[in-house]
Amino acid sequence: MNRNQAPLGFTLIGGTALVTGAAGGMGRAITAALLNAGATTVYAWDRLPTDSDGVTSQIVDLADTTDVERALAALERTPEIVVNAAGFQVARPTFSVDTDDFRRTLDINLTSPYVIQREVARRLADEDREGAFINITSVAGKHGFSNQVDYTTSKAALIGLTRAAALDLAPAITVNGIAPGTVDTPMIAQVIAEVAAQTGLSLEDQREAFVSGIPTKRMQQPNEVAAAIVFLASVAARSITGEILNVDGGSTRD
Repeated sequence: MNRNQAPLGFTLIGGTALVTGAAGGMGRAITAALLNAGATTVYAWDRLPTDSDGVTSQIVDLADTTDVERALAALERTPEIVVNAAGFQVARPTFSVDTDDFRRTLDINLTSPYVIQREVARRLADEDREGAFINITSVAGKHGFSNQVDYTTSKAALIGLTRAAALDLAPAITVNGIAPGTVDTPMIAQVIAEVAAQTGLSLEDQREAFVSGIPTKRMQQPNEVAAAIVFLASVAARSITGEILNVDGGSTRD
C-alpha cells in the first residue's frame, strides 16, 4: 500500500485522490491540503478549469451521469481517496422550486457522489486495495434550512448514503462525511445575498444573522474543512467509518 507521510503527522491511505468541486473555495483548499499531506496525484473535477498547482484538472459536468461515467473511465489511476466536495445551493421558497431544478440539485449533490463511489469502489476491489471516501454533507442535512428544500433534501440523503456505504464497503474502504456549517466561500456569499433579497436585510446584517448563531462567532474557513479531510483520509482514521463530523463552530451537537 502506498502511504505517504504527511507534514502534519498523518499518513494518507494512498497517493492518488479525486476531488469534485475542485475549482471552488472549499475544493481548492482540499486539493491543496491533500497535496501538502503527500498526495502525488490529485484529479480535480469541476465544470470550470482548476488552476491550482500540482493537480490534474478535468472538466466534468456533475449534473450529467453520463459525463461522470466518462470521466471515471478515463482515469489513468484509481484514486484511493475520494472527496465529493461539489455542491449546488440556491436559496428560494420551497414551492417555487420546479421539478427540473429539484432533480438538478439531487444529481449534483447526491447522484454523482453515488456513481463516483460505486465505480471507484469496484476498481479498488478488483485491485485488492484500500480506500477512504469522504462526502461533504451539511448541517442542513441534519436539521433542515428554510428556503432550501432541494439542498436540504440532497444533503440529508447524502448522509444516508454515507452511512449505508460505510457498512457495505467495510473493511477495505472507509466512508465518512463532513458537515460544514457556514463556510466562508463564494457559494455562501451568494446564498447570503439571495436570503438578504428575500428578507430585506442589508448584506452586512444578513451575514451577521448567519454568524450570530455560531458559538465561535465566525464563519468557518475552507482550510479548516480541508484539515478534517486530511485526517479522515489518513491511516490514523482507519477505525472511523460511517461518521458525520461537524465542522461548524459548535452549532450542531449530534
